[in-house]
Amino acid sequence: ANNLLTVAALVPYKRVEVAIAVARKLGRKLEIVGTGPRMRALRRLGGPDVRFLGWLDRDELRAAYRRAAALLVPNVEDFGMVSVEALACGTPVVGLAHSGTADIVRAGIEGELADESTVEALVDTTAQVLDRDWDIGQLQHRADLFSREQFRTRFCFLLDRLGFGDPRQ
Repeated sequence: ANNLLTVAALVPYKRVEVAIAVARKLGRKLEIVGTGPRMRALRRLGGPDVRFLGWLDRDELRAAYRRAAALLVPNVEDFGMVSVEALACGTPVVGLAHSGTADIVRAGIEGELADESTVEALVDTTAQVLDRDWDIGQLQHRADLFSREQFRTRFCFLLDRLGFGDPRQ
């Protein structure tokens, strides 16, 4: 795995142009999964080392995660399902420390988190991720904590603790 990946709607707040700049500065190819109104502008910006894959079906998306050295999440996310999906496929995540990504990714364990949202900070953080070997089992274990089954179990436990009873019984 040598390329970087970003999975996002191609709209301004997703900051895909930042992912393009990070990949360029690191001399890495970038794959972008997603479509949206910024497609034409981002294609012009991207150049030959950026591949736009559009939206992918589930199997194609899993394959994209698995062939990536890291997932870049250069924007502030509330939760960010793409981070969980990447971890489930054994791919470490680069995100922002002041974002919901930090609720999923623990720095140094499932990826790295940049303290600033600048291209320079994300280049440094991505370089740290690329310089390490990651424990794929650990990444996948972390993703499992965010599965539907885990959510259902914890939610039912909470309802029971609050005195509403466990709805599964």
